[in-house]
Amino acid sequence: MHDFEVLDVSGYKQKKVPSSKWRELIKKIYEVDPLACPCCQSEMRIISFIDEYLIVKKILEHLDLWREKQPRAPPEKVVEITELTYETIDDGWYQSENTFV
Repeated sequence: MHDFEVLDVSGYKQKKVPSSKWRELIKKIYEVDPLACPCCQSEMRIISFIDEYLIVKKILEHLDLWREKQPRAPPEKVVEITELTYETIDDGWYQSENTFV
């Protein structure tokens, strides 16, 4: 027999669904449509959001996809800056102490 946990969701109030702009922003930044099915490229629709840390962790652990952060090794070599050199550049903008914008 399986152990099942029954959750009472009768008092649940759905959170506000993000605006449609998030999809366009993800497409622009990551160059991928977040609602395009990776298998057939048909459009998917959002039916639920899971944003509670413990529930996400439990699902990912069950799927063997949960990875704890591993401490990273320190950098092998630290470069010390001993001298800074400043060079002026002409960027085409005239600046004067008496000029007000």
